[in-house]
Amino acid sequence: MLVASVSVCAGTDLMGKGAGKWLHQATKGMPERVRKILEEMLVDLAAQAERLQQGTETIAAEAQVNELALVLEAVPGIGLPLALTIVVEIGDIGRFETG
Repeated sequence: MLVASVSVCAGTDLMGKGAGKWLHQATKGMPERVRKILEEMLVDLAAQAERLQQGTETIAAEAQVNELALVLEAVPGIGLPLALTIVVEIGDIGRFETG
């Protein structure tokens, strides 16, 4: 198995310079076609990371204008993603009876 001989890249940003150096070292001796596939996968991973960052920024902006999300986020253990999930799942809170 090819992967079994590759050491783990610990303590670094997987998209950073350190990871690039590690990958270069880890792939020495691998066939060129395998290295090419890994490079293509890293390009795809970088694109996914960018989309994730954009989505995170959009969600953060939404939370800053959503009063209920801000209230929920103040509860210990409820962070931004969970607060917005609760808001979306509940919908209009006025549809519930009080008392």
